[in-house]
Amino acid sequence: MSYLQAIVLGTVQGLSEFLPISSSAHLVLIPRLFGWPDQGLLFDVFMHAGSLLALCFYFRKDLVLLLRAWLPHRPAETALRQQGSMMILATIPVLIAGLLFNDAIGTIFRDISWIGVWFIIVATLLLITEFRIRKRKSNPLSALTAKNALIIGLAQAAALLPGVSRSGMTIWAGVTQGFSHAAAARFAFLLSIPAVMAATGKAVLDLATGHAGLQFEWS
Repeated sequence: MSYLQAIVLGTVQGLSEFLPISSSAHLVLIPRLFGWPDQGLLFDVFMHAGSLLALCFYFRKDLVLLLRAWLPHRPAETALRQQGSMMILATIPVLIAGLLFNDAIGTIFRDISWIGVWFIIVATLLLITEFRIRKRKSNPLSALTAKNALIIGLAQAAALLPGVSRSGMTIWAGVTQGFSHAAAARFAFLLSIPAVMAATGKAVLDLATGHAGLQFEWS
């Protein structure tokens, strides 16, 4: 892998992570377009770690408030504590799916034909939903329930597949559960923080234990 390839892939990740177009899929498609070797799932994980740092910086005040709400001397902050609980619940499906299907995600589903299929499915879901909810009233994020959080979490788990946009699917799930676009997007991006932290932590552990299968030749 050359420095140019790394810079191009990093730029693609930064531009596509926060749009409903699947950054993971574009990290697979760009090397195909330029005839580069596939950089592998581990490199993609560290690209997402860069996006994680950006999200943590942007939501730094929210994260501090969420963490403080769990302190025992702040019993009045029940709304924030509830939101934190819903984030934990919504993160469970992606953790389970990542552990069970990690090998398939890193090999079978990186095939470009699968990516094309998921592109079409996700785009269709987003278009249909947009047309159906235009005149509907939306709930604020404070109305989030355990059922809502679990459905959004399942949508995030589906986004482990390259071609399925994480932001697109989680926002779509939030909107279908009756939340505004702004509320759904806010929860979706906050929700990505623990999920990407877990994936990055596993990647670092794999590197430390020699199970990463990382084969880069920097030039």
